[in-house]
Amino acid sequence: MPAVFKNASEDWIHPAEASVEEVIETVRMCPSGALTYTVEGKTEVNQTNEISIRIVKNGPYEIQGPVEFESPKWSINASKTNFALCRCGKSGNIPFCDYAHGEQKWDDEK
Repeated sequence: MPAVFKNASEDWIHPAEASVEEVIETVRMCPSGALTYTVEGKTEVNQTNEISIRIVKNGPYEIQGPVEFESPKWSINASKTNFALCRCGKSGNIPFCDYAHGEQKWDDEK
């Protein structure tokens, strides 16, 4: 949803650019767990108990499940069981992925 999420901007989330349902659906599909939403005072954080690690072609490592990972950069509402780690080295939020690989067309085979 490029109209809602503008990664290169300090003010990068513009929820009024889509319907509430569209924003919630997109947040729920976020593989990094970096996105949350709040409805009627309740913040929804994507959490899972099933552990998996996936290497995304031309993208990050996607981590799901209750794994031990220490980082001084956890956001306040960030999921500790669903996050993405940078593989390209271009993220502005190392060790986490910020989609810099996509914006810069990073290719893991080069």
